[in-house]
Amino acid sequence: MTDNKVGEIAETVGVKVETLSCYAKIKLMPQPKRKEFSRYRIYGDSDSARLTFIKRAKELGFKLR
Repeated sequence: MTDNKVGEIAETVGVKVETLSCYAKIKLMPQPKRKEFSRYRIYGDSDSARLTFIKRAKELGFKLR
């Protein structure tokens, strides 16, 4: 499992960091784990796959609801 910071996963999938934060806020994405000392948000492979799915669904015309 790969641990990615929020900026890394956003760049990999092709979304803005703000978009990812919004998705977490409206519960499309689970709240990320945080590194113990730095408190960085950490995303894994399953989070990347889920974000890619959401992005692709939007490209196909699906609404966030």
